[in-house]
Amino acid sequence: MSEQRLRNRRGFTLVELLVVIAIIAVLIALLLPAVQQAREAARRSSCVNNMKQLAVAMHNYHDQWGAFPIGALHSQTPGLRRSLDRGTSFFVALLPFVEQASLYNELSDSAVGGVGNTDIANNINGQVFDGRRLSVLSCPSSPLPQMTDPLTTTPQGVMMPTYVGISGAATLGGGPNPDAEPTYKGVMASSGILVPNRSVSFSDVSDGSTNTMMLGEQSAFARDIAGNSIDVRSSNSHGAWVGSTGSGTPGDGAWFCTNFQSWNITTLRYPINFLDATAAQTGGATGIGPEDGANRPVQSIHPGGANIALTDGGVRFISESVDYTLLTNLANRNDGNEVSDF
Repeated sequence: MSEQRLRNRRGFTLVELLVVIAIIAVLIALLLPAVQQAREAARRSSCVNNMKQLAVAMHNYHDQWGAFPIGALHSQTPGLRRSLDRGTSFFVALLPFVEQASLYNELSDSAVGGVGNTDIANNINGQVFDGRRLSVLSCPSSPLPQMTDPLTTTPQGVMMPTYVGISGAATLGGGPNPDAEPTYKGVMASSGILVPNRSVSFSDVSDGSTNTMMLGEQSAFARDIAGNSIDVRSSNSHGAWVGSTGSGTPGDGAWFCTNFQSWNITTLRYPINFLDATAAQTGGATGIGPEDGANRPVQSIHPGGANIALTDGGVRFISESVDYTLLTNLANRNDGNEVSDF
């Protein structure tokens, strides 16, 4: 009797097996986009949290020192030519406030070229920053390289952030900004929160902290004439810690216009997600060239807009279709112009 039952038992046919495989493949195809969307949502949330942490660090710095950090500082090393004397960015000042006090304490203020110029071989801070990656400075969705190319810089790789300080806008209420001056390959303003060689406090933000942005995102590639991917972050190829070669502040009468450069801060001159580097190569758009530029746009790998941090500490996703005048009003801390919903 048991032998008869064994003879009557049969396995799956080839057709049945193929049907099952096809059903599984369809289910995977249906689920994969949902999984990818969930992962991107998590990465986008992490990006927002990073900017929030930086905004809180800015506030904690202000609480301790009575002002926000200087956006880009000139080190003024005696006897060093201007192109090598690059000072420090505001990211260095924020290190103790993003749980990196031990890293900050390793730095030497007396290093040749300033703390931030790790391109100089005998700057001992290059060894301190060598290979150090801080997740709080990087959007996890970004395809951009996280470290500088060790073949073009002295250390074996220096952190390159996907966030940038806002120094103001090139225009004021649609007209010229008196606190913006020509600089190396662009225009630099001092009407924002993070400006060259000067600290800004809450008392300087007459437009209100909820109406003024202090940080933006730079997490996507631009495209050049040939369609190649071009990295146009404000850190350029020098990394997160570089400040300014200029000793003045735009609008104060001491800013040496043509040769000064400032890194890790940007003066808004173009819309959100302006990623066309072609115009820069043909002379149509200044300030965003692949080598240097003071006007690298706020742009994001997240579709439709970019994350910004306001001076009140809030983080918002601002649409790439936002009115450009409104955008410049947000970038300037004291223009007196009304900011509508965005």
